[in-house]
Amino acid sequence: MALIDWKYTLNFWKGVLGLGKKIASPSTLVQPPPPAPSPEPQPESVAPSSTWTIFEPGLIIADEEFTDSNSMSAEEIEAFLVRKGGVILTGVEIDGHLVSYWLSKHCQDLGLNPKILLTHLQKEMGAVTRTKPYKKQHSYDYIMGVGAYDGKWSEKWKGIDKQILGAATTCIKWYNKGKENNTYPMNHKVGDNKELIIKNSATYSLYKYTPWVGNEDKKIPTNKGFHVYKAPFGNFLFWKVYRGFFGKK
Repeated sequence: MALIDWKYTLNFWKGVLGLGKKIASPSTLVQPPPPAPSPEPQPESVAPSSTWTIFEPGLIIADEEFTDSNSMSAEEIEAFLVRKGGVILTGVEIDGHLVSYWLSKHCQDLGLNPKILLTHLQKEMGAVTRTKPYKKQHSYDYIMGVGAYDGKWSEKWKGIDKQILGAATTCIKWYNKGKENNTYPMNHKVGDNKELIIKNSATYSLYKYTPWVGNEDKKIPTNKGFHVYKAPFGNFLFWKVYRGFFGKK
């Protein structure tokens, strides 16, 4: 008969039954490490919406601003025209409605910011601030330059009402085509022999409407030599007028 090691046996059963051990308090229990915090999402790099202190030919206005059809109501447009003191558009009616009504309506229908049309009206013929009537009816009939192609004038777009509709349609047509067909930034050639990097559809639309960068006192080659455009002109003029009209400094 083998001798029994009673001390070993006692310790064995204490271990099995958990006797003689202190129960650890919750504060002394080993806790699993807390999960690592999820990294906060980093904002995407966003191109500036527009450049107002320095003219940037490839990014003249943000897409969101270009399509903000609620930026001005018909009443606000009329009040703006009155403040500017011009006589060409203020209080003028077409088919029983003020010009300001048609500017608002066409922009609402098409999804265009009416400020774009007001800027084109000033850029093309100074219509917003002109204090004297035009000397020629032709100036009224093609007040926004729609349908004017190298000295040829389309009867389809003759008249202020058709000019407003044609300008709004042209702006949004090229904006939509820019959205559908282009990947930005993209190279784009313009009339004053410049290769631009266009950064959004709004700027693309502006160059399809007026295919010139423009600037101060530029000479543009023609088939008859050089034609001098007095400063400013082109989309530089659009930028300058828009900036001055709508408070961008």
